[in-house]
Amino acid sequence: MAAAAVAPLLPLAPSFEFKPDTGRRGRTPPKEAARLKRLLLERCSGGAAAELAALHGCMIKTGLITDDHLTGALLAALSAAPSSGSLAYAEQVLDGVSRPNAFMWNALIRAHSHSRSPDEALLVYCKMLRSDSPPPLPNDHTFPFLLRACAAEELRQVHAHVVKTGFASDVYTANSLIHAYAKSNGAGGPACARQVFDRMPRRDVVSWNSMLSGYVSAGKIGAARELFDAMPAAARNLVSWTTVIHGCAESGLPREALALFRGMQLAGLRPDAASLAAALSGCAQLGALEQGQWIGAYVEREGIAVDPTLVCALVDMYSKCGEVDAAIRLFRKTVAAGGTTVNSNVCVWTAMIHGLGVNGRGLEALDLFEEMPQRGLHPNRITLTAALTACGHSGLVAEGRAIFRRMERCDYGFPPVAEHYGCMVHLLGRAGLLEEARKMAQRAAQSGGSGGNVIVWGALLSASRAHGNWEMGKEVGQILLQLDSGHGGRYVNLAKVLAGEGRWPEAAAVRSLMKERGVRKLPGCSAICVDGGVDEFVAGDRSHPRSCEIYAELERMMARLKEHGYAPATGGAALLGLEEQDEKAAALCSHSEKLAMAFGLISTEPGSGLRIVKNLRVCEDCHAAAKLVSKLYRRRIIMRDRTRFHLFADGTCSCGDYW
Repeated sequence: MAAAAVAPLLPLAPSFEFKPDTGRRGRTPPKEAARLKRLLLERCSGGAAAELAALHGCMIKTGLITDDHLTGALLAALSAAPSSGSLAYAEQVLDGVSRPNAFMWNALIRAHSHSRSPDEALLVYCKMLRSDSPPPLPNDHTFPFLLRACAAEELRQVHAHVVKTGFASDVYTANSLIHAYAKSNGAGGPACARQVFDRMPRRDVVSWNSMLSGYVSAGKIGAARELFDAMPAAARNLVSWTTVIHGCAESGLPREALALFRGMQLAGLRPDAASLAAALSGCAQLGALEQGQWIGAYVEREGIAVDPTLVCALVDMYSKCGEVDAAIRLFRKTVAAGGTTVNSNVCVWTAMIHGLGVNGRGLEALDLFEEMPQRGLHPNRITLTAALTACGHSGLVAEGRAIFRRMERCDYGFPPVAEHYGCMVHLLGRAGLLEEARKMAQRAAQSGGSGGNVIVWGALLSASRAHGNWEMGKEVGQILLQLDSGHGGRYVNLAKVLAGEGRWPEAAAVRSLMKERGVRKLPGCSAICVDGGVDEFVAGDRSHPRSCEIYAELERMMARLKEHGYAPATGGAALLGLEEQDEKAAALCSHSEKLAMAFGLISTEPGSGLRIVKNLRVCEDCHAAAKLVSKLYRRRIIMRDRTRFHLFADGTCSCGDYW
């Protein structure tokens, strides 16, 4: 295609007009050409599509279209222009160049790799290889642009080209290969990325960080931690530390996350918003309020730029530590002063709605939910889950039904999914509307996959147990066992249902089946925060340095509870295979929640509050004991389990004995 025929494709910009000093056309005198070239390069940078087309026409008239550097700059500018037609125009400009060089091809490859059709970058690369002999050779920029566009099936082929053309040892190209493999699920993933990493003759910090990120994204936190420990200390930058802190927090290793956060500070690195948000996630999981408060104060003291991610992390931390009033104050202050970036962020509002909901303040959560449309905010699926969860924890049946009906009409732009059905089953089940809850679960089963069904049927099983409907519980338990036979909790819950009905042989048979299949239940673990530290306990734990003191206090505590009417719920302990009532009572007394409470009583001032986090649902016996401890010892106990918060005060619980 002739170059002169390309210029009219886009309209000329009326604001641009170049007037050379000479009236001649074609070849431009050297001085004039230099002046023209400087002007064109200036206009190429950030020019609009129409103005760039005018520049192209001027280059053709003056003969500067043969200047490779200037034509390359024009192509790069056209490729980066926001106009939808500028990329196609750039391709036609390239077609008019007799022998385009690698820089020109790279400009198009890069542009396509960032477009909505990144696979076009591969077509441009193939076109480059098939161009006039000899074709321009790829350079150290070609493959990084190209790898960005690769899907899993093309990645290995491009990798072969990297090796064939001799760029496998190039740090920039190898880093791009690591990143491409690490984010790919179907081309070998982190294993192939590690092979590239291990074969690099020289690595920079990007190499290490790309590999770390790949492991974390794939959930291989053990491998990530090993790589981080092997990384030269001098090479670890803020990105390195933040990546592994985030990985530990997301993998349920909050203690490790906070230890790494402290290590990062000792290394002399100043935390940014991303690293602080990752550390706050660890604080939230552990219920480590003091450490979370320190981070909040650090943000204000150091003037850290507050973004939506950091606000969400702070709100979530305060909410999960039971300090929902502090979360509200932060939320309102931030929304009032944070500008459009924060106060219009749906995730920030969702975090606050969820925090209110799990703390049993459903009406306040719904007030915030209803405020969103008034501010022009559109709830997303997670927001709706938070709103329905708030209804469930506060028993707001009518409000929950109204929200769900609007979802069914797609008033929010999407229909309900498994999580929303599960919230409704929990809400209806809590209200004792078991048949309506069953119908809701059956509707969910018709609209979702097995993973979603597990959520819904699990909610119905909890409701069946809570209301003593053993027949429904047995039926639902069998369904769950079919859907998720590898989950130990399914067997335990079914066994508890059978035991609740007095069907001990069948309950024992379920536990035997669990052993035969090699399925294990996740052990219960309770953590308590004292003086800025976190102490963890499991049932029967005697590994703590103060174990003797803890068990002595536990014995005194249980004796005092019994004096005031406490009786161990030994029926459930029969599932442990214990025959004597004394053995059953002893087993219950050493549950992790009670050990944490006993440790708290000997480690804190009389009358001060206790904060306990349980990784599973708190058992009925420990729940009853905590209520009595709060009354007899005049302690405010905040206990967070897998589903909600329990605020024990003066012998009552905020959950109303339904959880």
